[in-house]
Amino acid sequence: MWLAPFAATDLGPSLAEPVGEALREAGLGAGDLLLVSSGRTLWELSHESLPSVPGCEIVPTVGGVSEPEAWHQTNEITRAVAERMQGRPNFLFTQAMPSPAMRRTLVEDPEFQRVTGFWTRADAALVGIGAPPAGRDSISTSVPLDDEGLRAGVGDVCLNFYRADGDPIDFPGSERMVRISPDELRKVPRTIAVAVGAEKVPSIVGAARAGLYNRLVTDLPTARALLEVMDRV
Repeated sequence: MWLAPFAATDLGPSLAEPVGEALREAGLGAGDLLLVSSGRTLWELSHESLPSVPGCEIVPTVGGVSEPEAWHQTNEITRAVAERMQGRPNFLFTQAMPSPAMRRTLVEDPEFQRVTGFWTRADAALVGIGAPPAGRDSISTSVPLDDEGLRAGVGDVCLNFYRADGDPIDFPGSERMVRISPDELRKVPRTIAVAVGAEKVPSIVGAARAGLYNRLVTDLPTARALLEVMDRV
């Protein structure tokens, strides 16, 4: 675990240093694959200084080209991270939840296959942990927040939503989602999750139970809240 020693009120500036330390620990080099997710935290970090890894391939983990909010535009986050790290960006030119017809077409598209094929060979991933869906003021437009099961969830990693015990949540259209799968995420050697705030404590715990990350960057107040929760378990 890497900590910002104070409350991370400004996500990018507060978390850039510990995230940089976590990325350096990953030991990435030219030709290695770093996956990145969407979300406000990753968007903020993509505008900060990150370790230089010339030749590193930067790859999105979800679709999102039709999203109105910048932090759900994963290609833009991928491009910005690649610029900061002097890496090579790769893009997914699709929505997070394409239509059934488009989803069938994507499976046959060579470029789509090339980029999603990186998911099974990644050396590291940098991902955010989403807060409980029912309490969010911002979420991908592909996510049906009126779904009762989804509203009972505690968070998501790369649009993979889960309950408090880590069990996955399916919802209408989830089979069409363009996102790295939980099984693929679990096989990434170093998955660095970045999350802060009291509202994300259940999200962080649920993601850990689901095995969706194996390294954590947070701030000191959130770490203390996590310890209090774990002491009660």
